[in-house]
Amino acid sequence: MFRAILFGLVAWWVSLGVVSIAASLRSLIITLAASFIVSCALENPVARLNRLGLRRGVATVIVLLGLMGLFVGVSVAVGALVVTQITHLVTHAPATVASAVTSLNHTFGLHLKSATAVNWLSHHNLSHLSSGHSALTSKVLSTLGQVGNVLTGLLITFYLVAEGPHLRRVACSTLRPSNQAELLRAWELAVTKTSGYFTSRFLLAGLRTVSLAILLVIVHVPAWLALALWFGVIAEFVPVVGTALGTALPVAVALTVSPLVALTVLVFITVFTQVRNFVLAPKLSRRAVNVHPALAFVAVIAVARVVGPAGTLLAIPVVATVQAFAASYIHRHEIEVDSPLLVSSSKKQEQAIEDPNVPTDEDPAAQALLDWAGFSLDELSTQAATDEFVTERARLAWLALTDTDPAIPEDL
Repeated sequence: MFRAILFGLVAWWVSLGVVSIAASLRSLIITLAASFIVSCALENPVARLNRLGLRRGVATVIVLLGLMGLFVGVSVAVGALVVTQITHLVTHAPATVASAVTSLNHTFGLHLKSATAVNWLSHHNLSHLSSGHSALTSKVLSTLGQVGNVLTGLLITFYLVAEGPHLRRVACSTLRPSNQAELLRAWELAVTKTSGYFTSRFLLAGLRTVSLAILLVIVHVPAWLALALWFGVIAEFVPVVGTALGTALPVAVALTVSPLVALTVLVFITVFTQVRNFVLAPKLSRRAVNVHPALAFVAVIAVARVVGPAGTLLAIPVVATVQAFAASYIHRHEIEVDSPLLVSSSKKQEQAIEDPNVPTDEDPAAQALLDWAGFSLDELSTQAATDEFVTERARLAWLALTDTDPAIPEDL
């Protein structure tokens, strides 16, 4: 009895020590986890350069420098735009307020006095913001930067990528052969999901940037390149609220040109976002990540609470990797019970789900049709349930899959 109590006290003391050490090393642990995820994302481009004849170390440096250059370029362009807009807003605040009050009086028949609002601004001494915006911007950038953690993360990422094969050999040498296969499979899943996620996001961000830049040039909106970069990067890489944040700044700047231009930009972004969600994203990221939106939202919130806002970018590829790895150990059974809770209220969707002619994703012919159409089987089932196919290829693929029109498209 005494030995059991003593063992329990020792275990409790050791657990407290472990928790205390983990808390003190929280920043380093987060940096290590983020570095591993980034190294998984960089594995494929570095491996391609390595196959071209470059050593892994040199290839890793090239890829890291490219990413750093892209990040610095976007930050400088967007930062300069924000500082310019803040300076312009503060400097012209009295004139802007007077113009807004005049417009309100003319439109709604009010009798507001612009002098009152202008005097309020003067009494609150907003002009000091104009002289202090540079210092404020520097403080914000220095706070968010955390230069020490960034440099540490870059160094760890470099070694994880450059010495990747050696590290995997060392890790496998400590395990039994069956466990070695499981470790390598998990590692490969992490590389596939993470690199696929970021590759698709970079492509979609590029499409967002180019499309909006063309529109802003046509409608003569100032700082078009910085605004397009802001929209592309923020909308794609900031989870949950990225689209709203990315849209707000271009529309606000376009509003300084004219309300019609701002409305044009807003409508364009809305339409492009729908095209991105229903046409572009399924084609580019269908094989990369397959995370339910609700699960992605919960993962982002959880990571934000534990790691902070900077870690939300890594939440979705981590969840996708864990989900794909766990799926191989989950045995799914046929549903033999009948309940209203298991079916949709839509008769057409019920028929589509219950149609015995629809093959599974494991059918090679069906998978070839799905690849040709650019949609998963679930996505085609949903489109068929509403009789609203996104593309003609989707409609033809569904007809072929359900044997309604078994003819295989000629360009498949």
